[in-house]
Amino acid sequence: MAYTFMAQYPAAHVTVVASSAENALQALKTNACELIFINRKLSPHEMHSFAKQQEIPKLSSIAHNAVACVVSKQYPDTSISLQKLQSILQPLGISKQTLIRVNTDQTVLNSLCTTLFKTQIPKSLKGVSKTDFKTLYEALITDPNAIGIIDFAQCADRDDTLMRALKTQLKILALEGVYPSATSLKTNTYPLPLQVYTVRTTGDFTLAKGFEAFTAGPKGQWMVLKRGLLPARQQERNIQVHLEPL
Repeated sequence: MAYTFMAQYPAAHVTVVASSAENALQALKTNACELIFINRKLSPHEMHSFAKQQEIPKLSSIAHNAVACVVSKQYPDTSISLQKLQSILQPLGISKQTLIRVNTDQTVLNSLCTTLFKTQIPKSLKGVSKTDFKTLYEALITDPNAIGIIDFAQCADRDDTLMRALKTQLKILALEGVYPSATSLKTNTYPLPLQVYTVRTTGDFTLAKGFEAFTAGPKGQWMVLKRGLLPARQQERNIQVHLEPL
């Protein structure tokens, strides 16, 4: 999306850096960046910390995302229940299955734990952390009984180079019989949804505001849909039907 934006506006220059939500918010507070993407709204504590600096974060909804479970093609099931996920995560659970998560962002795991335990990440939560998605995928291929907990946006784009290379070895599990997709997010049938926002503290006549407007506009929202996510704003289509005979 950033490259398309710069192609449309050659005078603009956008640098994209992958980071956790916590590090991204810290960069925004210290003016190390002008805009971030985040999979949740800001907490009251985070809003207060910006207010102490006399800054007001401006959020714009960009897309509907989800928490996804990824497994090896050798995994025996195609669907998993929330109850089974809970039993795998519980510290005293008898399940010997391995749950692997990417530890660069707590938002995905927080959302999962809020759904399963009605609280954020318990201190004694079972699971193995991996530093990035590539090492997680490699671990899943090595252990056919392991379950990976990831951000759906990382595997939704079927044209992504890494996903095309791994699609013969990995698969996405349905949750309660429902697969994550733009359709299931639109119908609110997928049990672990997320919301993607842009956050900025700059004014309205800035590059950050221009990029935010682009992501929320027709071209940016079409690119969200092309990546397999549900756009936050869908363009209205008017169709006229003429019933008179030709």
